[in-house]
Amino acid sequence: MMPIPPRPQALPRSFFTLGASFLLLGVACLLIPRPTHRGFLLRILSSSGRQIQEDPRPSIGESASRIKSASGSVNVGGLCLTPEIRGRWVREVPRNFAAPVCCGWDSEQYKENPGQCGTEPMPKLTEKKEGGIYRGRPDFLAHAGGFSCTCTRPGRDFHDEYVWKSNALPEWDGGKTLCNLLGKRRLLLIGDSTMQQVATTLMNAVFEGGCQGQIYIADDDTLVGENLGASNRGEYWTKTVQSMNFPEIVVINVGAHILGEEDYTRVIDTILGDVGRLKETNPDVRIVWKTQSPGGCTENMIKKHPLDAGKTFPWDSISYNTYQHDKFFERDQETILKMIQNDVPILDLRMLYSRSDAHVNPPGTASYVDCLHMCMPGPLDVISVLFQKLLQTQLQVSKCLTPNEGEGFGAEESYGGDS
Repeated sequence: MMPIPPRPQALPRSFFTLGASFLLLGVACLLIPRPTHRGFLLRILSSSGRQIQEDPRPSIGESASRIKSASGSVNVGGLCLTPEIRGRWVREVPRNFAAPVCCGWDSEQYKENPGQCGTEPMPKLTEKKEGGIYRGRPDFLAHAGGFSCTCTRPGRDFHDEYVWKSNALPEWDGGKTLCNLLGKRRLLLIGDSTMQQVATTLMNAVFEGGCQGQIYIADDDTLVGENLGASNRGEYWTKTVQSMNFPEIVVINVGAHILGEEDYTRVIDTILGDVGRLKETNPDVRIVWKTQSPGGCTENMIKKHPLDAGKTFPWDSISYNTYQHDKFFERDQETILKMIQNDVPILDLRMLYSRSDAHVNPPGTASYVDCLHMCMPGPLDVISVLFQKLLQTQLQVSKCLTPNEGEGFGAEESYGGDS
């Protein structure tokens, strides 16, 4: 009788468990979209008994220097330095503006210039809750709020002589290139009165190019339809997008009317969830995030790079802070990184942190202190080339420069702003 060969030794159960786990992981990678169910995949691996170390990804409020952008570039000095704010304010006399005329709707100031501003208020396309939707007009310039046209009155007499120069930004040609790039697409901006100033500046900048009628502004103070400390005009922002039949480009911003930091974080996370759902249901709609319009007043322009100016602004010596001005800079840094991680392009207006000289109603010049809305025409004119650059890159997701790319920018001694 032939000897019976020894029975093969059974493989450990952990071997099959581990193999099954990796098989499941491979199937999941094919079927489950990234990064939505990243945590689910990690739970599959951890069920095998293996300890999986997730890459640290600081949430809002943690050190920004640890976060990488979607392009793999890291931020500089703990702050995200985008190519557009790698530049400086340069004195230019006479100053050439993309939108040189201010038509104020406060106290019907537009009537002082009927030839360019008309004699009637801007018509609302739709009536919304304590707000509305406006469109660039073919016959007259758009009207701006925030008392932005009052900065040249006696006792204030502000005339901007500085232009933002950056190698990342194109030359301005009166809006012809921007309108060609926009094509037949519509642009909807949704936000508070500071966004309205941005929209008005852009509408008037492209008046010569002829596409101002494709630009809309919807009043919306919190984007989520909640009263979170100040005004609450407008409805939930996605309802506005739907009511406008899903414009191809939507620029959003929120901040000044949200007073609590926990509420702000919750709103941003909610908006990011909305953006993700819009990508699935309406992939032709591109959402863009605009940074804050900074607050705070100084007599002169701050001769520092804007990131330094925002980081070191002397808030302890300021008596006004109605809209959480002192929180804007930190909110900007944290929100930019979240937007980049979620593939949302950014209109980065943080160069305005150096321009606290250009705000409406600084202390001692009026019966109330504003120090949030911008004088027009003024530094907000930069929105024209910023948006043109965004269109030229086909709404590419923003990136943080690497340390080498950002070297020499962001330090006071390297700013060298012309006086």
